[in-house]
Formats: sequence, structure tokens, C-alpha cells
Amino acid sequence: MKKLSVLLISVMILFGCADSNANANETNGLEWYTSIEKAVEVATKEDKPILVQFSGSDWCKWCIKLNNEVFNTKDFANYAKDKMILVNLDFPRTIAQTDAVKEYNRSMA
Repeated sequence: MKKLSVLLISVMILFGCADSNANANETNGLEWYTSIEKAVEVATKEDKPILVQFSGSDWCKWCIKLNNEVFNTKDFANYAKDKMILVNLDFPRTIAQTDAVKEYNRSMA
């Protein structure tokens, strides 16, 4: 149950001030930030809520299912691109990440 709570999607409405697309990955035409601070900057500038996904992209069957059935769909992309700022903090087991990324994601969890 504890694992599940870490992997659930946290939806937070945060506001900040911003500029570029640094620290963002593009999937299905959507920008997924990997830094909550950067997402807050962009969300403030664009006056949008933030959706944060904590994911185990290569091992968590529910995360993979959520990505395949929701986040990677055209319907979600059409909705989210103009309505929210997206953040994905990933906790993979077999996909390489730098120590800095691992530590950042742990600290945000």
C-alpha cells in the first residue's frame, strides 16, 4: 500500500514564473517536465495547474497501464496541452538515470 501511495498521481495547483522548456521531455506532443521548480515557473507564467506523476516506467504495471491508456492518448494530449503543466518523476529499475536525477526524484517523493 505504501508503494501505491508513492506511485499515485499527485495533482497540485501551484503558481510561479517562467521561461524555456529546459528539463522537459516531449511525448505525444506534450512536454513532461522533470523538475517541479521549472514546472512551477512555467505554470505561473501560463496560469495553469500542474499534474505530477510519480512513475516506475519500466516495472510498475499500473504506471505502464496509466501511460498507455491515458497519458499517451490523443484525447489526453488534446486536453492537457492547453490546460495543464505536466511533470513526470520516474523511478525506473533498468533505465539509466544520473545520481542527481535519482536524488532529486527521491527528495520530491
